[in-house]
Amino acid sequence: MPTAVAANGQPFTIVPALTRIAMAVVNQDYIADLVCPRVPVAGELFEYTLVTTKDLFQTPDDLIGRTGAANQLVFSASDATDRVVDRGLEAPVPLKDVDAAAAANMADPRGIAAEQLTQTMLRLRELRVAALLFDAANYASGLKVTLDGTANKYRWDDANGYPLNAIEDAIAGMIVRPNTLTLGAAVWLALKRNPHTIARLYGSASTRGTALAADVASELGLDRVLVGNAWKDTAAKGQALVQAAVWGNYAALTRTGNPTAAQMVEPVFAITAQFEGRVGSTYFDPTRGKKGVQVVKVTESVKELVCWQSAGYLFSTPVAPS
Repeated sequence: MPTAVAANGQPFTIVPALTRIAMAVVNQDYIADLVCPRVPVAGELFEYTLVTTKDLFQTPDDLIGRTGAANQLVFSASDATDRVVDRGLEAPVPLKDVDAAAAANMADPRGIAAEQLTQTMLRLRELRVAALLFDAANYASGLKVTLDGTANKYRWDDANGYPLNAIEDAIAGMIVRPNTLTLGAAVWLALKRNPHTIARLYGSASTRGTALAADVASELGLDRVLVGNAWKDTAAKGQALVQAAVWGNYAALTRTGNPTAAQMVEPVFAITAQFEGRVGSTYFDPTRGKKGVQVVKVTESVKELVCWQSAGYLFSTPVAPS
């Protein structure tokens, strides 16, 4: 990889090796790409189709008389316009470290920096998607509930709570059937340990300590149960680490899919518009360090969107706040 900016008229050099690293980095504990799948768009400014719930479920007469014409339908679909947001981070790598690693045939520190930057960006994306998914304002009226421990609103860590029944009742009231249950780790712990969950899945005499995610999904007719396990540091810069869960005290039922374009009409809850892919680049700063520094930069252009409020249901505080 080059150690200086190429004379190409650009303030940085796109480095294929760093780009490959940035694109390849994954974190098995992160679920944002499953909850809010990425959809390629043609430019920074993009359009996506909005179709009304009424149009999706209309039931017109489709009978055609012997000499009559078929009923014509007018769909009130509209194109909404939005723009992706540029996101990125940089890390300085001393040029003497790059040269020393090359001389010793060791891993290039610029590649390590690209991986660390990408991991941080993935964590930030978890934060954005969790905030989007667990925001009650993103759900239609009647498709959200706050469990406060009172009758008919028992929490899932309460002996009176029946998590699977509550989720099943929510599904029954949705016009768009969900296929995914997403919850924070503490909420999942309460659901899978709840004795009523164990009894329903495995029988009242079961000695199992916890339920399996696959069994919960199968019982509820869902494709999957996603558990958010990401953590964040809430302390101010320079202060001691204070850890907090990214995916908090919520559970969401959503319809997710794998759309191939933003101009889709499938009733999914949320998508991520993505222009181009993740890119790794560098530029040289001769004013820093003994020999200067090679600044590694990882960027992407994305926008997380809720596109169908009726394709989700939100449970707030399903476990007692700590």
